[in-house]
Amino acid sequence: RLAGVHQNLGALYESIGKLPEALDQYRQELQLHPADADAQASVARVLASSGKYQEAIGEYNRALAAQPNSATLQASLAGTLLQAGHVKQAIGAYRKAVKLGPNDAGIHAGLANALTQAGKLSEGVTEYQAAERLRPDLAIVDLTMPGGDGLTFIRRVRAEGLPLEVIVVTASRDAATVRDVLHLGVVDYLVKPFAAERLHQALAAFARR
Repeated sequence: RLAGVHQNLGALYESIGKLPEALDQYRQELQLHPADADAQASVARVLASSGKYQEAIGEYNRALAAQPNSATLQASLAGTLLQAGHVKQAIGAYRKAVKLGPNDAGIHAGLANALTQAGKLSEGVTEYQAAERLRPDLAIVDLTMPGGDGLTFIRRVRAEGLPLEVIVVTASRDAATVRDVLHLGVVDYLVKPFAAERLHQALAAFARR
């Protein structure tokens, strides 16, 4: 079988909201590649989206055993712990994520939210300020980035109303994917492989906004 086929099908199902089908595909990928932290994280993400927080926490922990230095995975675990109501554990997980990704504005914002829920307002304000200082104006996002998928990331950015412009990089020429991404208001959509001049065009389009 071709590596990644079930992962790609899972991402497709997830993008159109068919979570049971997505979960089935991600689990099939995991059966083929038990050490694949990305597949493990995908299973965890869909479980969390389905409200199965405890199962998702277990899957994130298994993914972290394979990729212990992943700030993205650690932050995803923290967010799921917070959703499950484990605020104290979430704060601890977010602090680990901050150590792994100190320049990630999203992680600082997540920690700020957890601290605020715990009533630690002054610490929460400090983390929100750190997030604001680090918040970028532009993200170049690969739709198959490690520890998650780019389409979900872009949807989250839009849902939270963050003032972040996005340039998409992908190997996919699938018309439905292109339509979904452009509907989310990205600056440009670059299909790999692409020349440096094509990237410069995308950056110029961003500069004109």
